[in-house]
Amino acid sequence: MDSLLGIVWLAWVIALLILYHKVFTVYYFSLGHGIMKELVGAAFGAIIMTALTFYFWWITALIILFIGFASMSKSGEKSHIIIAVIIAIVISIIGISVKSKSNNSNEEKKQVTEEQVSYQSASKLKTDDEYIQKVKEGIPDAYPGKTYGEYFDKFFESPTWNYYVGIEDGPDDDGDGKPDYTEDNVDIVEFTGNCYYQDVKVKALIQFTLSKTDDTFSATYLSLNDVPQNMVTLASLLSRVFEEDDSTEEVMATSEQVSDYSDSETENADSNVENAYDYEALKYAGAYSGSSGYSISFSAYSFAEDDEIGTVEIYYDGDQISSQPVYVCNDRGDWKDWDYDQFYVIHMDGYDEYLGFYEQNGSCWLDYNGPSNNYDTLELVQRFQS
Repeated sequence: MDSLLGIVWLAWVIALLILYHKVFTVYYFSLGHGIMKELVGAAFGAIIMTALTFYFWWITALIILFIGFASMSKSGEKSHIIIAVIIAIVISIIGISVKSKSNNSNEEKKQVTEEQVSYQSASKLKTDDEYIQKVKEGIPDAYPGKTYGEYFDKFFESPTWNYYVGIEDGPDDDGDGKPDYTEDNVDIVEFTGNCYYQDVKVKALIQFTLSKTDDTFSATYLSLNDVPQNMVTLASLLSRVFEEDDSTEEVMATSEQVSDYSDSETENADSNVENAYDYEALKYAGAYSGSSGYSISFSAYSFAEDDEIGTVEIYYDGDQISSQPVYVCNDRGDWKDWDYDQFYVIHMDGYDEYLGFYEQNGSCWLDYNGPSNNYDTLELVQRFQS
């Protein structure tokens, strides 16, 4: 192609020089200067005509025919038009040939590009599927034999899985409605599905972050109807997902325990007084979020034979700071004059902390109290199923 281009250009240089001298009577005042001007002019003209020959060959052919006809009219020699016709035919053949090769080359490039895109798309889909399958086939440490894929598909309606590299949103443990932090360039598998939250159908979005150092991943983000949630809510939702299959057995067991308790209540009034709190505690089991940085997860036993009625996990700014058993409170101390629906105590090392539950404005609230001051007031954000 390059050699053909050079040949055509040189042919046009010669042709233009000949045509110039045929059309014009040329006088030289300075031979060297005049010849240089002719050569430069012919070279530039040849560039234009070469471009026309390769890309607009029909225009070039018409120009040649016009020049041949004009020359014949002026000189009366038919050979001029014959030569012009021959040159026009040669130019047309060259132009058509170059155009055909160019189209074939473009088609081949297009085909190669499409194959590359197809291959890249297939490779990306394969990579995406590998990451998604890694999460779906993952088994939580707390629930041996149960995979995320199987139990998520059972628990949520319209489940979808996606993978992307992007920004990881942290939880909203400070309760301001925004993620507490973000991290760039993270491998994320994102799950969405519909479920019920406090008897309201919501769209849940859960993000799993894949480790760059080993073959592990962790659930790091939850939003409900696009509202970021804290880690306590995420943990409680995952518990519901993996424990749902056991709910029927738990309900049956609880019914039997209630029946046994009712029998013992009839037989022993004192036992009734001591154990009446067991089932009240279940009413307040759940995840609570406060405005001062605290999050609390309170789990109540379905049955208790002594003063220990459940456990509590306490978080501050997303970090767990304590996990303690919860007991019936027989002495409220500085909180004896406060009107709580239920009041429990946590025996810390050398002092006591208190959980005061009450209902107000259609929601359940928890006062997390120290010996003499309130640490935080928290609202129920996720009720645990018993």
